Amino acid sequence: MALKLVHDADWPTEEDKQISSISTEPDREEGAYIVVFTFGLYSKTRATIRYVLNDKQSGADVAITNMTVLPNVWCGHGFGTTALKLLLKNALAQGCATIQAVQVQKQSEGFWSKNGFEPLNNATNDFRYVGQS
Repeated sequence: MALKLVHDADWPTEEDKQISSISTEPDREEGAYIVVFTFGLYSKTRATIRYVLNDKQSGADVAITNMTVLPNVWCGHGFGTTALKLLLKNALAQGCATIQAVQVQKQSEGFWSKNGFEPLNNATNDFRYVGQS
């Protein structure tokens, strides 16, 4: 069963980053889901996160395998961070103790680090969520 993603209508408070809708669909792999966050004032801006619950390969309760923000012009403007924070908040509230971003690309390492993830220094360049400092 997918994570239940709940958000307050007022959250986040920045009006331009307000999530207007969330849709979750199962992916082909067992335990894998794709969640799409659509943002209010920018109805064509979407952050998409693919995650796997109880991932056998990484051993994580939640393994984030892919994340994108489209259109690309909005990358670096906080939409991905907003979507990720909501996913993390809900995963932790539902008892997920280990959350990892797997196979992180070099150009994305800064994003994961600023959002509370630390590198595991393994062959697949995985990052584990340790919380915000």
